Amino acid sequence: MLSSLFIHRRLVFDVKKKHINFYGLEELNQKAPVNQVVNCHVSDEVQFKMVCANNDCAVSRRFFWNNCYEQKTLELWSQLSTAVNNGIIIDIGAHSGAYSLCALAASSKNHVLSFEPFFMNYARMSTNFKINKFNTNNLFMLAAGDAAKQGVLKLNTNLHYLSSGGSLLGNGSLEFATQVVPMDSFIKDIDKPRVALVKIDVEGYEANVMDGMKNIIRTSEPIIFFECNEEPVAEYFNLKMKDRYNFYLIDDKNLSVQQTSQLQATREYHLNNRIAIPKKNEEVLRLFDRLI
Repeated sequence: MLSSLFIHRRLVFDVKKKHINFYGLEELNQKAPVNQVVNCHVSDEVQFKMVCANNDCAVSRRFFWNNCYEQKTLELWSQLSTAVNNGIIIDIGAHSGAYSLCALAASSKNHVLSFEPFFMNYARMSTNFKINKFNTNNLFMLAAGDAAKQGVLKLNTNLHYLSSGGSLLGNGSLEFATQVVPMDSFIKDIDKPRVALVKIDVEGYEANVMDGMKNIIRTSEPIIFFECNEEPVAEYFNLKMKDRYNFYLIDDKNLSVQQTSQLQATREYHLNNRIAIPKKNEEVLRLFDRLI
């Protein structure tokens, strides 16, 4: 059961001492280029470093100028990562590694598996792991999906920018072949009950990823962080996951969390993230209620 993977203790995090900004991309583009190793502060207990090379990474650039990135989401992610007791955390669409780095900074005992199909993002993620002295053995240049197959990753940005908008859906000015794997096949049956946390950020491909991990969901009912900026994503969770999970909306600007019975998609940057918490696991529900 998922509850056995969590440490039953009161978690105390100080996330109020730092000053944070909320500069948007237009405002950030008016500022001097960031070309350095950036200190990334989630809380006084959870910090890590990321590289930004002449503004090529929006994540590390937001950390530099805003002193935060998806602040409330990463705060909750770090707290739950701290609570995981030798469980497995899966980061799907890892980009340059912020969520994976955060999970490992929260607890070095975590087993974090990071999946990122775009080779430029993957290379930067590997670099970020190295400068934090984290093991790179569990970084995979693969896309997660509903079946093992060859896919085409589409990008709408310059090749040398660490794009967060790459997708196996839609159109793009650049296209790259990538291997797609279902998590149910990638994670061994003996390890499926240990999956405690999952993050999915795949630009509308979330339903395919979920279809590829049905056995994991059935076996361990992990907590799921996911981006909801496309209506098919909201529809999938409302139709197929509502009986099993409670849904929560995260407001990363007002630093608040609100439960909802019906998901809706939004493209507003600070309102994209959602959390699904298993309904039948009372211990995990109580833990989450304490955190929010």
